[in-house]
Amino acid sequence: MYSSEVSASEVSASEVSVSEVSVSEVSVSEVSVSEVSVSELPVSELPISEFSASFPTPATERIIIPGREFAPVREVFCSVQGEGPYVGARQAFVRFSGCNLKCKYCDTDFANPGTCDYEPAEGSASFEKVPNPLSARQLEALLQPFKNLHSVSLTGGEPLLHADFIGKLDLSAPLYLESNMTLPEQARKIKDRVVYVAGDFKLPEALGLKKRDAREDHIENTVGCFKILRTNETRDCFCKIVMSRDSDSASVLSAVDAIADYVSCVILQPETVMEGQAGGINTQSPVKTLIELQNMLLEKIDTRIIPQTHRMWGCL
Repeated sequence: MYSSEVSASEVSASEVSVSEVSVSEVSVSEVSVSEVSVSELPVSELPISEFSASFPTPATERIIIPGREFAPVREVFCSVQGEGPYVGARQAFVRFSGCNLKCKYCDTDFANPGTCDYEPAEGSASFEKVPNPLSARQLEALLQPFKNLHSVSLTGGEPLLHADFIGKLDLSAPLYLESNMTLPEQARKIKDRVVYVAGDFKLPEALGLKKRDAREDHIENTVGCFKILRTNETRDCFCKIVMSRDSDSASVLSAVDAIADYVSCVILQPETVMEGQAGGINTQSPVKTLIELQNMLLEKIDTRIIPQTHRMWGCL
């Protein structure tokens, strides 16, 4: 359908429907992004109820390069930050699908079910199903109703997998990145776009990394990410370390030594015990261990012990 003889500008939406174009007729190599641009989709002018008509079908998903014009988003809602030094701050949350790690203590469903759960009325627990993936302008429209925001939290999954997409966002509220800090090249793409960085330092034991080379590569990438997204005059970067009974205090001390010059503070976050979790409270780091470790770290940097507060009162 789209070939060297027929350009996108010569074919109107009324003349050719998506259903008339099969995947076999149109390949990614035959259509450049310049031929089919997001500017041809006036999504921001549509009410939420009409979004489904403007989302790409499986055929058009092959035309637009994934990760640039569109991204899979798991959830969009407004709540308060439940972790770290900004606990209680009012935020809009954008949870991206997909992650490059598999942490033992992960408490988040970041799989892509094909739709995004959107809560238009904050705190209502009433969600609309919005087709995935979203364009940057579609996401901006979903966020537009939320007012008086401290920031917009980009979480996951791992949002840095979608750095190109994040770079296209045009929002009035500052961007608050929640990252596992293992993708330095992706971090470099948006280092000037984010104002707050909640950076996890994933301890090698939490990832089950036993081989020396794998552990060293992981630490090198993490430290590199913190260096790129470091605290400066326009950006606050802090480090969060999830602490379980298996966490090694020596690993924590070594990790903090490596990134202390790049962060404003360190948060020791006790692992949250989820309902029905095997082992229950026994999976948590002992109180004595946490307090002693905090005391040692305070010799180097501001260190606080803060659990996941949003789990305590049942908000998202």
